[in-house]
Amino acid sequence: MKGKLLVIGFGPGSFEHITQRAREAIQESDMIIGYKTYVELIQGLLTNQQIISTGMTEEVSRAQEAVKQAEAGKTVAVISSGDAGVYGMAGLVYEVLIEKGWKKRNGRRAGSNSWHFGYQFMRISPWSARDARCLYD
Repeated sequence: MKGKLLVIGFGPGSFEHITQRAREAIQESDMIIGYKTYVELIQGLLTNQQIISTGMTEEVSRAQEAVKQAEAGKTVAVISSGDAGVYGMAGLVYEVLIEKGWKKRNGRRAGSNSWHFGYQFMRISPWSARDARCLYD
């Protein structure tokens, strides 16, 4: 990957609850990808970034586009409300990277330890079969 891929959870939705690091990551990005309502919530942080916003049920395509744009050399911020690793986009971005054959530097599969915390929460959510498959990775 030539660019940079940032998966950002911006908190409970109120603008004043966005952490300083999340603000900086959004502002350093060339491109913002997210659910249209979430993009609207961070409008005050945007400068001249390219925006890709889509509706509900288009999470997989957002994750795929984010990886594609980062591979093309862009700094891409994938935004979610709340914690990006629990109900956000981190799990789907992770799955797209795994499908592309990414691994950790030590040779284990990327995220083999750190991502399972978020997947535990998926068990009580109405996720698709594709998302549920991640539970047993």
